[in-house]
Amino acid sequence: MGWLRSFFGGLLTTCGLTYCGAPCEDEGEKLGLHGRISHTPAEEVSIEKKWEGDEYELSLSGLLRESV
Repeated sequence: MGWLRSFFGGLLTTCGLTYCGAPCEDEGEKLGLHGRISHTPAEEVSIEKKWEGDEYELSLSGLLRESV
């Protein structure tokens, strides 16, 4: 369960784009727990912070790439 050793949880995380769920084998391909995307650093990251009335808003964006 290598994925669990490095899972950080927190505010922003995803399980995977190519597959998610329990480890298994699919048509001869070994699939681990979830995918690789949560271990991939984002590019073109931007953060916007502002007050909207009494509410403080955070907006985060970035580009992630995953291919098979």
